[in-house]
Amino acid sequence: MIRVVTFAMVLMSFGTVWLNAVTGTGNSRITFLIEFITITLYSIYIWLVLEKFFLPITYGWMSEWLYWISLFTFSYLYMRSGKWKAKVI
Repeated sequence: MIRVVTFAMVLMSFGTVWLNAVTGTGNSRITFLIEFITITLYSIYIWLVLEKFFLPITYGWMSEWLYWISLFTFSYLYMRSGKWKAKVI
């Protein structure tokens, strides 16, 4: 289980930096949508793994992987799209 959490911490560093990049563009709506989608996926995963399939807690902790990878992916895709360049504050 310590390996699962350790790897999640590595993923956290990337996800947090990229989400802060999106926040820095001034587009709070996109930041909110990224967080909302990510938390929804996270919650569904937790419910399925622990409540529906009764898998071990180690698989429950892997939800952190899903959370941070999703956060990174959506943030990266938004920044790469270049749509933030046209945002007027």
